[in-house]
Amino acid sequence: MTNLSNLHPAKGATKRKKRVGRGQGSGWGTNAGRGGKGQTARTGSSIRPGFEGGQMPLQRRIPKRGFKNILRVEYAEVTLEELVRVFPKGGTITLDSLKEKGLVANTATNLKILGEAELTGTYQITTHRITAPARAAVEGKGGSVNLLTAARQYRRITLGNISKKFPRKGDAQVEVNPASLLAAGLLKAADEAYEIVAAGPLNGKYAVSAHRVSNNARLLIEAKGGRVAVLDPANDVLKIDFDHLRSWFPRGGQVNPETLKKLGVLKAGQRVRLTDAGRVTQAWNVEVHQVGRLAKKKLEAAGGKVSILPTR
Repeated sequence: MTNLSNLHPAKGATKRKKRVGRGQGSGWGTNAGRGGKGQTARTGSSIRPGFEGGQMPLQRRIPKRGFKNILRVEYAEVTLEELVRVFPKGGTITLDSLKEKGLVANTATNLKILGEAELTGTYQITTHRITAPARAAVEGKGGSVNLLTAARQYRRITLGNISKKFPRKGDAQVEVNPASLLAAGLLKAADEAYEIVAAGPLNGKYAVSAHRVSNNARLLIEAKGGRVAVLDPANDVLKIDFDHLRSWFPRGGQVNPETLKKLGVLKAGQRVRLTDAGRVTQAWNVEVHQVGRLAKKKLEAAGGKVSILPTR
């Protein structure tokens, strides 16, 4: 019978206090479990990362050269030799057709044709840049070249800029749009294209409208209870990987915009891009607008299939 006289804590619920510094035989003598003597043995000791005892730290000893030009325009370069190899009979060459053949990355936005080669067909090339010898070779075979304007560049605005210029107002969402950014001095013109990147702290709940938003920035904004609206439909892309597929479709099956909409992860008008992160465990049948080359190889090696949907 249980009564107050025989009540006791459950086995393992209590333990004796750890007594240190009571001799070598205890196992916790000499330095009492603190490893050594000196600064790290003292209460409240903390050494910041990178501190080397007062000598010049590594991050200051190494040389620094150059800078990153944020206005640089990147071009995917393709040579005439590659065109002859992949399109031996000629035809229409565009950025999309080169992406389908795997000659350029799916993320490429600008194209440049260069090189010299003996062409075996007639080509109708649409590109942003082309070298003079390459153009002469194409037109010499009766082909044509249509030059496009390079994709516009984006002014980069960080989450730290937003937190500094737009202090939080309790639990209310703070609107961040072209008009407010122009008034805050972060844009030079109301029609200037800009992107939001994940750099710096985010201190409030924001409703952000931008032409392009990095995936990490979107996650941070939504984690704070905010929302994101992409002004340029070409940049409204949902990035998914194999970890997502394992979570959403554990038994395999069809993965396409319709099934993603039913799950509530894809918004209307968004495109889908499959990246190579994660482990492939099922032979999914995937239909997306963009897919990384390695992601395609991993899925097909597991018996899956990837289909590219046309972009709007």
